Amino acid sequence: MKTRETPPQASVSMIVTHDQVVIVAELAMGRGWAVVRRWERRSRVRVGWVQVEGPRDVEACARALGHELASLVFGMPFPYHLANMLPRAATPAALEAIAAAAQEVAHG
Repeated sequence: MKTRETPPQASVSMIVTHDQVVIVAELAMGRGWAVVRRWERRSRVRVGWVQVEGPRDVEACARALGHELASLVFGMPFPYHLANMLPRAATPAALEAIAAAAQEVAHG
């Protein structure tokens, strides 16, 4: 029985939250390769965003994904404005207030 193979493909996804940005690049050509680059927001004065995972230069990324996909990954603009627009994660007190409000609306 012949199994169905995945066609050769490249994909890049970006996940943005208020405190974290993750870029995942995958290349599938017979077997798959993936590179993850992750940044976290640091709250101390003048620290800003710090890369905490993944290759820091295009050549290291190119060894896994090839030059074309690595160039795309490193050429993407960092989403500062998008991350700043998103709210921080809710505190336990805020989650409790949201749940209470939802219950009041449901029974209102």
